[in-house]
Amino acid sequence: MTARFLRPLSWLALLFGLLLPLAARAEPPVPQETPVLGVLLLDRDWNWTPRTQEALALAETPGLVRDWRQLLDPVATRNLSPEQKARLLANPRRLLASRHRTSLLKPGRLLLIAPQDPVSGLLVDLASGARQTLHAPRTNPSKARQALVRQALEGDGPEPVPVVANSESRMYHLTGALHLSTRLEATTLPDRWLAEQEGFRPCPICFPETNRLMGQDELERRLAQAAAGMIEDRYRVSHDQEERQRITSVGEHLMEANRFADQGYRFVVLDSDELNAFSVPTGPIYVTSGLLRALETPDELAAILAHELAHAENHHMRRQYDRSQWSGMLGSVLGYATRSFWGRVAGNFLADTFMKGYSRDFELEADREAVLLSLAAGYRPEDFALTLTKLGELSRQLGQGNGPDWFDSHPSWEGRVRQVRELVEKLAPLELQAETLQAHGDAELAGFLRRQGRNYLEDPSEVHAFLEAYGNLELEPEISKPLQGAPPP
Repeated sequence: MTARFLRPLSWLALLFGLLLPLAARAEPPVPQETPVLGVLLLDRDWNWTPRTQEALALAETPGLVRDWRQLLDPVATRNLSPEQKARLLANPRRLLASRHRTSLLKPGRLLLIAPQDPVSGLLVDLASGARQTLHAPRTNPSKARQALVRQALEGDGPEPVPVVANSESRMYHLTGALHLSTRLEATTLPDRWLAEQEGFRPCPICFPETNRLMGQDELERRLAQAAAGMIEDRYRVSHDQEERQRITSVGEHLMEANRFADQGYRFVVLDSDELNAFSVPTGPIYVTSGLLRALETPDELAAILAHELAHAENHHMRRQYDRSQWSGMLGSVLGYATRSFWGRVAGNFLADTFMKGYSRDFELEADREAVLLSLAAGYRPEDFALTLTKLGELSRQLGQGNGPDWFDSHPSWEGRVRQVRELVEKLAPLELQAETLQAHGDAELAGFLRRQGRNYLEDPSEVHAFLEAYGNLELEPEISKPLQGAPPP
């Protein structure tokens, strides 16, 4: 080789020799650690604010996100102000209902800590939606929170509780339950959450916390039994399959959509031309054949069933007893009276209740609840006003005392119709937004909003602020744009 050819190579070798030590000294890029767990500290109503988060006081831990501002994805929320980001988190359960939860929240799991005694937490897997309740030992709040975080970080996520689902009864049980019949077709599912997503309800024996009877005292249970016996003694139960299917399908959808802890109510048709409906604590819910024939749509039937469910759910029969002239008498004889004597005394109270009906405030409360329960289930609550109008007109045509029993002792139907229409008008903006979300594939969030009708009536501005922030997210444009400019409160 010639010296002229070697000279450029020498320069290149010298340059390489100078750069190599610099490259060796440069630190390799550190991969960004994916956050494993985010933590939010809630108030006693399960709501969140930046102020509640200040009391969290957790030690810095790898994979843990303590700062709420770092929970949200910066790209998806880049158009939001700090106040709007806080609005998204204000009701964590609402955000968890969004189908975009994995795009909005950076960690794989979220721990919601409630300031109860003892301190407890709800661990949510954002990808699957699986949930697990965690409990901390009784100690000071700071140590209890640290214990909950350790529990949440040590595992791979919410630990599933396998269940056995009975396809015939649509009920799920704990594996190994001795009362599960081996004759019936059953399927093992990985956890309760999946079972409920597929429409199964919990067995009240395996899961006693879901048993409505646990919320009753002995007097209310006895009143319920006596009331059911009195109704079924006066009326004959209908065995018309079409009528039974009609009332059961609407009733079960009402309970499913409203997330009742126990879906064990029974819906019974009474073979009578009367236009009437009854309920007793924890069910059954009764509707006469005559009233069924007068109801034209599932929406009208849903409103009637929701009204009676509201009586049962709000313990109106027991509360009516507490207000009545019989107050104290049944309780005093319950422990030592003969069965027949107690039955006669209870029968007098129930006959008085069925003849005079519930008090005006209980009836109006049940009407308000019927609107909210119907809305949550996706029925049109405005049809309740049509039903009340229809029954009121019939009562007027037949004359005083000859109309539907449902109006013999209830408040005036004109006032009830007015209340229902006012509620429907106030809830209309919420339903409009729920319909928009559902049309764009966010059905779970739409359902959650519908179930929040009571909170919406108290503070519609809070929901509109959430929807405005949600509509400004950098997600799919066809989803976010329809939500912009939420109706004013």
